[in-house]
Amino acid sequence: MNTFVAALSFCLSAATVLWAGCDLSGLTGSERILIYDVVDADTPRAVPLLTVFSDGRVRVAMPGEARDDHIGQSDVRAMFQAIETAGLARLTSEEIAGSFSADGAQDGRVPINRVADGATSFVVLDVPGCEAHLSVANSAFHALAHPEAEALQSFREIELRLLNIVTAVQTR
Repeated sequence: MNTFVAALSFCLSAATVLWAGCDLSGLTGSERILIYDVVDADTPRAVPLLTVFSDGRVRVAMPGEARDDHIGQSDVRAMFQAIETAGLARLTSEEIAGSFSADGAQDGRVPINRVADGATSFVVLDVPGCEAHLSVANSAFHALAHPEAEALQSFREIELRLLNIVTAVQTR
């Protein structure tokens, strides 16, 4: 099994419940339906780290270029099923941030929210039934510090799955 297929299988392995909320049926052609980016800025870049299109094409930003690959429409549907299962389309950035204390730990540990130059993770969904523009600053650090924060953990779960796709395309 090649690296891309293995990463994609891992990415989609959580898609085990019936897919109901994200309606891909009306999409035709190659509409942009998801972007994912990690950047030290207030908005995603013009060419985000990952773009997913309704026809199954993915575009991954690389140094000096963007690389296109294809995961197939059934895999796109499974990806959105995982997003729906995680409840990501029903969350807001404020709900995610509110699911943990931004003041850091109360047990004497250094507050993780005080990371200098921490990046913001963006997930933008643009599908009927799954429309969201989510941004979480320092998601990796906060997810480690706050395992009890369900909304944050849901965001991070999908973020890790998207990063697996990025890695698989970048290493082809």
